[in-house]
Amino acid sequence: MRLGNAKARRVSVAAFTVTAGVGAVLQTARMLGRPRGELSGFRGPEAESRYLRAYEDVLARWPVACQQLTVPTPFGDTHVVASGDTKAPPLVLLHATGTSSTGWMWNIEALSERYRVFAVDIIGEAGRSRQSRLLRDRQDCVQWLSSVLDELEVPKPLLAGWSFGGWAALAFTVDEPQRVAKTALLAPFGSLAPYAPAVLLFLKIGPYLPMGPPGGLALRMMSPGYRFDHDFALQFKLGGRYFKAADPRASVFPQPFTDDELRSIHVPVLLMVGDRESTFDPYRAVAQARRCIAQVEVELLPGIGHMIAMETSEVVNATLLRFLDA
Repeated sequence: MRLGNAKARRVSVAAFTVTAGVGAVLQTARMLGRPRGELSGFRGPEAESRYLRAYEDVLARWPVACQQLTVPTPFGDTHVVASGDTKAPPLVLLHATGTSSTGWMWNIEALSERYRVFAVDIIGEAGRSRQSRLLRDRQDCVQWLSSVLDELEVPKPLLAGWSFGGWAALAFTVDEPQRVAKTALLAPFGSLAPYAPAVLLFLKIGPYLPMGPPGGLALRMMSPGYRFDHDFALQFKLGGRYFKAADPRASVFPQPFTDDELRSIHVPVLLMVGDRESTFDPYRAVAQARRCIAQVEVELLPGIGHMIAMETSEVVNATLLRFLDA
């Protein structure tokens, strides 16, 4: 049985708080011993091998034919999983932190029936992309994505971003509006409402825990009561354990957009968020989007948490297709 919406959010935030408190001392000690500006990467060859086996196990279940592409950018080689008719309109997917492109497995079949879909492994995240230069700020993120689109020869795609990917998609929409046809945001972290303080602390200390961020606990906190696919959950957990994030003192971290930035958006935007969202206040995000974005469509989904693209994939797919096709 699922908890009530408000109670579920309180339980999730409390769990984040306890975990963050336990790790605060470890964060300080490990921060002092880490080189400033260190890039992201796996903790060793065996760690990388174990993670990539899990990644490929999920990708092996990709329900449609796909190509795995590697495109160069100023920030490192970026891996892309491409599906769908090469002549169909392009749709670029930016995943949630920790999920990689394989996190879209429950959405790709429906989306690729109508679009040429490019699911991107975000640079600096666990996956097959390899970082060679820090993403220091929002401008770097926009430059990275612009380079990916250039290499893919996609001048003006439809964009869909989930969690951190939603923030990246929104940043690109604000800063490069001429290169975006439409933007869909799924539970966009740190974009329309401040993140919960406990979540911020958890994200900051996670990379310094002895075995990395506790992936299983993170999944339970983000979507209480939802039963995750075994293969995906294993990949997510191994990413937290074996992949080391870039130095958080020197790399980008999402910050909510200003009213003026949001008012500058003149492309259609879809916002989908669950009312059990625990990383930010979903009602505040919805209100901000309605107040500031001229062409916004909002879907507040009852009983859904942060892992929205998986928890309610059929609803997400149908809503995305209706929005993108219009």
